[in-house]
Amino acid sequence: MQRFNEGPAGAEAAGTLIRSRHSSVSESRQAVPGSGLNHATSDAIRIARVLCILSMISVHIWPGATKIEAADTWFHWVYIFVAEYLGRGSVPLLSLISGVLLTTTIARRPPLKLLLNKAFSLLYPMAVWSALLLGVYEGHAIATGDETRVPHSPAEWINGLLSVTSAPVNEPLAFLRDVFMCAIIGVASILLYRRNRVAGGALLLIMVLVEALSGGVLTLRPQILAFFAVGGVIGLSGKTHLVPPISLVVNLLILDVAAHGWMEGELVDWLNRICISVLMWRIAVDIEGWGGALSAGLRRVEPYIFMVFCSHMLTVTVVAAAAGVIGFSPDAPYFPLIWIGQFPLVIIVAVVIQELAQKAQVLPLLTGPRTRT
Repeated sequence: MQRFNEGPAGAEAAGTLIRSRHSSVSESRQAVPGSGLNHATSDAIRIARVLCILSMISVHIWPGATKIEAADTWFHWVYIFVAEYLGRGSVPLLSLISGVLLTTTIARRPPLKLLLNKAFSLLYPMAVWSALLLGVYEGHAIATGDETRVPHSPAEWINGLLSVTSAPVNEPLAFLRDVFMCAIIGVASILLYRRNRVAGGALLLIMVLVEALSGGVLTLRPQILAFFAVGGVIGLSGKTHLVPPISLVVNLLILDVAAHGWMEGELVDWLNRICISVLMWRIAVDIEGWGGALSAGLRRVEPYIFMVFCSHMLTVTVVAAAAGVIGFSPDAPYFPLIWIGQFPLVIIVAVVIQELAQKAQVLPLLTGPRTRT
């Protein structure tokens, strides 16, 4: 099965991210061949990926954030929790995991070969799925005359496919572009760190500060690099038992809610992302530890989750077109069912695409090379 490896990263220490109670199960401490991760950590990461990507997708589900937030319905508050809270914590956690995984990947591969692999596994699928979505937009423009979503200038076409200076047409996939830039910075920092720890740490810190203070020079979303860097530090440090206790999670959530009451601005946004990412990781670890149907179900979805991420905007675009024809409204009492129903829909569509592509032996043409965590 194909595995989503959205970023470089991790160290043996990533086993660190699982509670000590797993040590009683010897199999969970056995390393997954070639990954540097034990089975418990690897499974928790897979569960976290599914939770995070589905939370990210919630922001894009028809009819989109703006219209749902403006809808006059009780479901507005459910959406705010899922999209604005869980969705916000998903990108930081995925970024941190990518940073952790980089430290184990670079230990097994030459740096240039690693970055070349990342270009094919991150930038290539971003371009492919942006091109596919652009084809849908072009078809819509031809049929309706509405060209608002179609690039016009050469620069817009280049960015629409390759995301050089702005998000691609398939906007959620800008995350892949930023993770690739983080990989470059991370590899450079680790190579320098091997020669001089202070210099390597300083380079990483300087890059994080430059990106954060400038609003993004190399990255479109500077927060991704900040959390990626934290993951890299965790991987290099070899620290263990980094799963947050429930008391810390609860206190962080209380702090987050309180901060929203008497503060505003970017600082509150950062705090919110930190708090929710900690919560999301704790949830993933607990689900892995409990086992059972939920854990098994999420791990069963995980081999397809990268395809879900890449293809969901195509599915949502078709849903939006159908909703417009039928006349669905976010204010309607049945809207919650339509919104919730889009989650299994994007999963089913992704599974069908991946299975068909795999049988036709063309899957790498859609996703690039994928590696198992």
